[in-house]
Amino acid sequence: MIFKVLLPAANILQLDFVSAACSEFLQKQLNASNCLGIRAFADLHNCTELLSSSEALIKKQFLEVVKNDEFLSLSSDDVVKIISCNDLAVPYEEKVFESVIKWVKQDLDQRKDVFSELMEHVRLPIIASRPDILLNIVNEPLLKDNLKCNGYVSEAFHFNLRKSFQYFTIPQTIRCKPRQFGDSQKVILMFNLYGTSPKCYTEWYDPVTKLRKKAPGINDCRKFAGLCVLRDQFVFAVGGVNGLCSQSVSMLDVSSQSPSWVPMANMVVKRLQLGVGVLDDCIYAVGGGVLHNELSSVEVFDVSIQKWRLVASMSIKRCNVGIGVLNNLLYAVTYNIIYLF
Repeated sequence: MIFKVLLPAANILQLDFVSAACSEFLQKQLNASNCLGIRAFADLHNCTELLSSSEALIKKQFLEVVKNDEFLSLSSDDVVKIISCNDLAVPYEEKVFESVIKWVKQDLDQRKDVFSELMEHVRLPIIASRPDILLNIVNEPLLKDNLKCNGYVSEAFHFNLRKSFQYFTIPQTIRCKPRQFGDSQKVILMFNLYGTSPKCYTEWYDPVTKLRKKAPGINDCRKFAGLCVLRDQFVFAVGGVNGLCSQSVSMLDVSSQSPSWVPMANMVVKRLQLGVGVLDDCIYAVGGGVLHNELSSVEVFDVSIQKWRLVASMSIKRCNVGIGVLNNLLYAVTYNIIYLF
């Protein structure tokens, strides 16, 4: 390719407009089959914009990139640089594992010694939430024969064992955290299909593609529940009414590869049309009503002990309360009245 000769010469002669034209041309040619080569070329000749575009495409189209022979010829350092990215676009973490196995087995004798270094960046605890997939992985001979990798497998099992009885386990390593790529975050829309389903009908909505997809339904369908999100990961449906006013609380871990609603500790007081807010890793249930009576009481859920307790009440009973957080203060807004906690 003439640009591989022209661009280095332009750099030596400091012909910036020629370098820019070459970089722009190569940027337009970028695709999954050539982005690794172009990335290496851009890095060698200090083409920062072309390098950035190449790396972005590698992460975005990782599943296609690893199908090409260029991936198999990368150095171990280059493979680590790719698979360690937190924003790597992989729907399932086992795809990263499969790419590592494929790369190592391309030249097993030379590469088996760096296998554990690569596995350090595969997030096995995320795969462990799907036991059928993890069992297939742990049977891989390369994994069985590597003592350090056995430690990563144990970490995966232990983390998910803790999560089975303590949902809000704080990840101790990056391997325990789901990757966050591009616009992968979803917004949950919840609404009830009256008389057609025993569950509250829920959907994932992708604001980028504007597409909807069915999401897990709540078994105890409740109208007028309060909703909140904790740690950008846990969605809570609090209170509401299902025939009778409810103290029930349900939680959905949206980071799980097989998410489902699970019951949490009940509130102290039954509430519907309540306000819900999050402050300092605690969930506040504010006001609301029960039967025909409005409430002034407020209670808080501390995730560290997973229990609700009553705290200071509002001075006036109110339902349909809007909750906001500003400067580490919780505001309850209803009509033209603002309460400060």
